[in-house]
Amino acid sequence: MSTLKDVFISYGRLHSQDFASRLYERLEEAGFDAWYDFVNIPKGEDFQERIYRGIERSHNFIYIISPHANESQYCLKEIEYALQCNKRIIPILHIEKELDKIHPEIAKLNWVYARETVESEDTIIAEDNFEKAFLEIAEVIESKREFTQFHSNLLIEALNWENNQKSSNFLLTGKHRLEAETWLLNEIHQIENLPCEPTELHSEYICESRKNAENLMTDTFISYADEDKNIHEKVRKYLTRYLITSWAHYRDIRKGENFETAILEGIEKANNVLYFISKKSVKSEYCKKELEYAKKYNKRIIPLLIESIPEQDFPEQIKGLQFIDFTDNVKENDYLKDIGNLINELNHDKSYYEQHKITLVHALKWQRQNKNASILLRGYNLQSALSFLKTGERKSHAPTQVHIDFIEESKAKTAQLNSEVFISYSRTDGDFARKLNDELQLSGKTTWFDQESIAAAAADFQEEIYKGIASSDNFLFIISERSILSEHCAGEVEHAIQCGKRIITILLEKPESSLHDALAKVNWINFKDNDFHPSFGELLRTLDTDRPYIIQHTKWGQQALEWLEKDKSKDLLLRGDECLLASNWLNRAQLENKNPKPTALQKNFIETSIEVGKAEQRRKAKLIKRLRIYLIASIITLITTAVFGIYAFHLKNLAEEQKEEAIKNKEQAIKNQAEIQAAKEELDSLYYVLSVINLKYEELLAMNEQEEQSLEMVPEKEILTQEIQKLQKGVERTQLERAEIVQSEIKKATEDLQLKKEEDKQPSAKSEDKKVTKSRSFTPLQAQQKTEEELNAVEESMQEVKVLEEPVAAPVVIREEEPVSKTENNKRLKVSEQLEQSIEEAKEEVKEAFNSAKNAYLVTNITGNVYYENGEKVRKGDKISDSTTIKFNSDDDILQLVSPKGRFVFSNQGLVPASRNIIQMKKN
Repeated sequence: MSTLKDVFISYGRLHSQDFASRLYERLEEAGFDAWYDFVNIPKGEDFQERIYRGIERSHNFIYIISPHANESQYCLKEIEYALQCNKRIIPILHIEKELDKIHPEIAKLNWVYARETVESEDTIIAEDNFEKAFLEIAEVIESKREFTQFHSNLLIEALNWENNQKSSNFLLTGKHRLEAETWLLNEIHQIENLPCEPTELHSEYICESRKNAENLMTDTFISYADEDKNIHEKVRKYLTRYLITSWAHYRDIRKGENFETAILEGIEKANNVLYFISKKSVKSEYCKKELEYAKKYNKRIIPLLIESIPEQDFPEQIKGLQFIDFTDNVKENDYLKDIGNLINELNHDKSYYEQHKITLVHALKWQRQNKNASILLRGYNLQSALSFLKTGERKSHAPTQVHIDFIEESKAKTAQLNSEVFISYSRTDGDFARKLNDELQLSGKTTWFDQESIAAAAADFQEEIYKGIASSDNFLFIISERSILSEHCAGEVEHAIQCGKRIITILLEKPESSLHDALAKVNWINFKDNDFHPSFGELLRTLDTDRPYIIQHTKWGQQALEWLEKDKSKDLLLRGDECLLASNWLNRAQLENKNPKPTALQKNFIETSIEVGKAEQRRKAKLIKRLRIYLIASIITLITTAVFGIYAFHLKNLAEEQKEEAIKNKEQAIKNQAEIQAAKEELDSLYYVLSVINLKYEELLAMNEQEEQSLEMVPEKEILTQEIQKLQKGVERTQLERAEIVQSEIKKATEDLQLKKEEDKQPSAKSEDKKVTKSRSFTPLQAQQKTEEELNAVEESMQEVKVLEEPVAAPVVIREEEPVSKTENNKRLKVSEQLEQSIEEAKEEVKEAFNSAKNAYLVTNITGNVYYENGEKVRKGDKISDSTTIKFNSDDDILQLVSPKGRFVFSNQGLVPASRNIIQMKKN
């Protein structure tokens, strides 16, 4: 009976036995495996029970329509059981009579027509083509075949679970459970295309398997009054169709368990609390306690109104909460709409409430076990909890203080925790495994238990398990027939052997199948024939045996694995004290023949670390030797540098002193130069006055010669001559006195500047002669701007002194005349008066000219022919301004000018001071 069939054939013997036989043979011929009562019911067996088992184990149910079948009680039972199992039904119309008696569910379906008319017992007339009808049947059987096969297989397992008092030993586990969950969720959204729907038993079986795998945690806790059990059960079954697990007291409280404690634990382990609002529930003390406890730990409460009650009568815990109203349902679709709203609310932010629940369960367990460190979160679970804590700050159902304390403690001690025991077991032995895990944690052992150590939404379940094995010190295997046959458990054993783990076995149930070689070598701890606590004490002693060696075995194994995964990077090799510890551990393991032995990867990792460490030591020794040589050389260089540095510092100080002295000398020279310039300007002013007087004197002399060519003016001449000579002598004496003072100052300044020049090694400026054309026209201002500096200020001052030292020649040589006769006195007196008047006028003109000649020049002498721009010849005594244009015909044409600013020479060479021109001529 273990073999599943493609079809079950149901028929009425009176009219359709021959047709059913032909159909069975044709199906077998086409390769289909059919269930036919004449073939599949042995003699002496319970006929009806065999039929039910046949229906359960068939993927499709063929019903041959005939009057006898429609009236047969046996056929009716077969139809009802097929509908109960949600089998795909294929109706075949054989005898088209008394169709009003057909089962209503069969009447809804589309039939295959294979009609025949029975004329007599020996005469049958076919109205439809049998082969064509068979091809239609075969096509239906082949369509959605994988779904119907999975449907049948899962139904058989669910029935087996139900027939065994719904024991957890018969629930789905591992990969098969995940496949069933996917099948249930994926196909539920394609109802119109499904050949048959999952039964309530399918859904409940898959949900209970999920609940068992998640350590009895659920999506919902349903709080209701016993009088509302019917609607509660209806809602619960709808939820299971969507893989939503529920906790209810009549199903989830085990025998011997404290009623109230179990209820509170059910609330703790649920994502949400569904509260059915009815007249009975609002008065129920149990319901009030459940709501208070849910509120205490910030559980999301979803109220469902199933009876019309005023809101003021609602319990305080749900006042103000939005409820789903089930009281306005008139049609089935209204009810389904409310169920849809409930499912949407449960799925909203589901991952957050899932993490809220998981963390709370761990935190309460940690708190109740006096903050047992072995329960603290590690690795992936700790990271998830930290993210949850941050996200919860913005949520209406925030983490409680219990959450916060537990997560903070886990974070603080994350580096101190390591898994001591990995528990490998079959999910059918989940109850014993949970008890063992709890006892180990109470004894201070950190465990890796998949129901607590893997997140429900982990991307790679198998990879997380392998990481847990590698990070644990011991591999604990629970022996039972189911674990020996489990592919998942076999894979875990193989990985533990690969990691070189110490394997400890526990006998829970003596298996009929042979053990894995690695398990058979180990003496198991007998929990089957002995009491739990004595056997558990033996387990603790085994775990504590040679614990330091086992801990290091795990440590070097994990580091070696990481080294291998990173392509044997040198950066991950052991160094220093760690390398020495690992080397000693390896030597001890080999000498004492420790168990478990070091793996080949561990040996390779440690030996490579030792070799690389020795190479690094040799390299460091060479480097130290070189560094010593460099150090000695550096010391010598440092001493030499220090000596030269001291000497350089001395020179620097000396240079700074000389620099300061030079700066002082320079400042004094600038001061002296300013005084010389002031003296020069005063001398130039005096010379200008003298030049004006001299010119005026020449004018008076010329006037006198015109009026009185024969008149002798000896007395007047003597007076004028004496006045001029006094003026000249005064100027000369002033010049000589100032020259002597200036000469001494200039001499000192010259010596200082000469010393500065030698220090700076700057070449003296050299003047160059300029080439000019034969004829040029320009103003004194232009000439003065174009004239280049030919000598520095010191040389100019020195030459000035030399010029000033020469005696000033009288501009006019007055020749003494012979005494005149008395007869001429009257005329002389008249001329004398005119001369005095002219002298007074000359004085006024000199004074006026001196004030107005600051930006003008007085022509004192002319060499050659010099003309203005209009062609008029320049004459002695003319006044020219800065803007007057002068035309020179040759290089020999020269104007000698005087102004309050000094004496100048104006030529094709430009406008230069007279003293500079004298110096240039001397150099030439």
